[in-house]
Amino acid sequence: MATSDDSSTGGAGNRLLEGKEVGIDPSPSQTTGKQKRYLMAPFHFVSGTEIGVLVVGVVFALGAGAAMPGFISIFGDMMAALNTNTDMVPYAKLLAILGVVALFCGWVAAGSFEYLCDRQAGKFKLELFSSILRQELGWFDTHDAGALSSQIDSNTATIRTAVGLKCATALQFFSTCVGGFVVAFWRSWKMTLIVSATLPCVAAGGAFLAWALRYSQTAVSDAYREAGSVAEEALGNIRTVISLGGEDRLAAAYTERLKRAEKAAIKGGVFTGSAFGAMMACVFLMYALGFWYAGQVISDGLRDLQAAIAMLPGTTVLDAGSLEFQGGDAIVVLICVMVSAFSIGQIIPLFGDYMKAVEAANDLLEIINRKSQLDPLDESGLKDVNLTGDIVYENVTFAYPSRPEKTVLKDLNLRIPAGKSVALVGGSGCGKSTIVQLLQRQYEPSAGTVRVGNTPLKEINLATLREGLGVVSQEPRLFSATVEENIALGSRSRVTHAEVEAAAQKANAAGFISDFAEKYETHCGSRGSQLSGGQKQRVAIARALIRHPSILIFDEATSALDNASERVVQAALDRLIESTGVTTIIIAHRLSTIRRADLIVVLGQRDDAGGSAVVQQGSHEELMKDESGLYFSLVQSQLAGLHGGDEEKEEEASTEVLVETTTNASVAAAQSMEKHPSFPLTSRRDSVTSSISRISEHLLGTASMFERSVAGDLGW
Repeated sequence: MATSDDSSTGGAGNRLLEGKEVGIDPSPSQTTGKQKRYLMAPFHFVSGTEIGVLVVGVVFALGAGAAMPGFISIFGDMMAALNTNTDMVPYAKLLAILGVVALFCGWVAAGSFEYLCDRQAGKFKLELFSSILRQELGWFDTHDAGALSSQIDSNTATIRTAVGLKCATALQFFSTCVGGFVVAFWRSWKMTLIVSATLPCVAAGGAFLAWALRYSQTAVSDAYREAGSVAEEALGNIRTVISLGGEDRLAAAYTERLKRAEKAAIKGGVFTGSAFGAMMACVFLMYALGFWYAGQVISDGLRDLQAAIAMLPGTTVLDAGSLEFQGGDAIVVLICVMVSAFSIGQIIPLFGDYMKAVEAANDLLEIINRKSQLDPLDESGLKDVNLTGDIVYENVTFAYPSRPEKTVLKDLNLRIPAGKSVALVGGSGCGKSTIVQLLQRQYEPSAGTVRVGNTPLKEINLATLREGLGVVSQEPRLFSATVEENIALGSRSRVTHAEVEAAAQKANAAGFISDFAEKYETHCGSRGSQLSGGQKQRVAIARALIRHPSILIFDEATSALDNASERVVQAALDRLIESTGVTTIIIAHRLSTIRRADLIVVLGQRDDAGGSAVVQQGSHEELMKDESGLYFSLVQSQLAGLHGGDEEKEEEASTEVLVETTTNASVAAAQSMEKHPSFPLTSRRDSVTSSISRISEHLLGTASMFERSVAGDLGW
């Protein structure tokens, strides 16, 4: 099986089981630095038409907010007119008209911002997902997939909430606040200034509240992001979790992260409550001061009025309109300042929500604006290039970006002849998979050059290069789609049903697909859960073949399969290698696959312990002649391990040897078993063994022949 050293990722499940954190903290080498924060980040993707909608929404939101000070002013005039015989109908009409205008403005403003929030959230998701797909594989080594998914959902939800109705509401309160102070100063600037003396205290309490809200939200969202990462990875690998019995440890890891969120929420709640209480105390202090001053002014005004009446003989009443400050003015000033203060109190948390959206948008923009080092959609590079030449690695040195201190390959020199099958073998972590990853340009070598023919890979358009490669990995990943759709995904251009059938036929998959009730329209399930391991592998092979690749790569393509499935898939691979004539690179678990290769390349650690390089190459027969070589020692060590096993393992190995020596008969038997899954497993094995025993009997004449046959089922 492929080891963790051969892959740039892996081990995330172990980190979760151990309760260690899996975050999305990018290393400096993987980012372009912090993007400049700016307040309009949530509206970053507003288009020309949407700018018009935004302007309309802002104008009507401000209009809806300005209706409240207008209402208060009219209401004050009505109160002043109550002492006279003035007709109230005009005031009622004005209030009705103002109400209709406020309703219409509020409706337009809310609709505009709700439209914008949906558009912006969708654009952020689309741009972010597109940017993530363009990143090089090294970037994913330092970014957890579950955390990224959680970040996309949480950040876009934050943007949507703040840009929508809350933004319209904040603008309405802002307009109410400004309009209230304008009306208050117009009516009585002295009273307005006195009442407003408490506003700095209100502002300080509001600032404290905004900080508390931001602190609480950040801490809680970080904790929930980590918990979401644990849950997503656990559910995504539920079969592995069950097989390992790791439910308790994963539940404990998830609970521990939820407790962090709980503690952060409690702490943030204490801060938020204290800040809100302080702010409201200041607001009520302002109310008390306003009522006291209004009472004093009105009382003084009444005394002045009485004195004026007494000083003017024959005068029994003084026109109230001639007084500097009237009762209606006092009511208007007090209510306007109170409403303005209330609006400030409402704006602060809404502004806090918007600032969260600003942070969320800027975090997403850092990923969106990041320039990928290996962008598959980059149009630069050669497109009309022949990929059928020799594949050459010249003095290649490489270390994974996530582990720069560990050199995987050091001064590697390797030539893979065009049209030949080449097998890469070696110990665990020697860089077999790394070599094919460099060929796919999933990573760039730290030093040296990789080229096809005379063209360096760096000069070839990345999409063109990868389109010419057909890759079948150890664990094929199928999508939640039909069999035909999964196969068709292998080609960048549209393919016909006939082309899909032809690819399935070449991959030895047409037989079992035809047995399905819905045939090629059969749904594969999540990650191909409705298909067996062998069936998934053959669909993956068909997916690789439908693009008509110039280079085929089989990375442990059969090592994860059972014996019956492995034989069927191996037969398909053998037929492909013999019939296509394309350059084939094989990383195999079983020597029975490797020994058929035209060239076997043995990788091993250099004497100076500075990474792996080629230590041997040749055919199987040539390498076995060198008893001092690494290839021979690997075979012998595996033989010794096999002979040291119990009788049951040796019996299974012997059975596999018999099957291996008669490929055609075994493949037919395996296909028959696949079509009749209800047939008992023991009977199927006995049937296969008995059906070929007569054919293979003469091959088991000597012990040395048996030993060589046993070697055909060994892995590295």
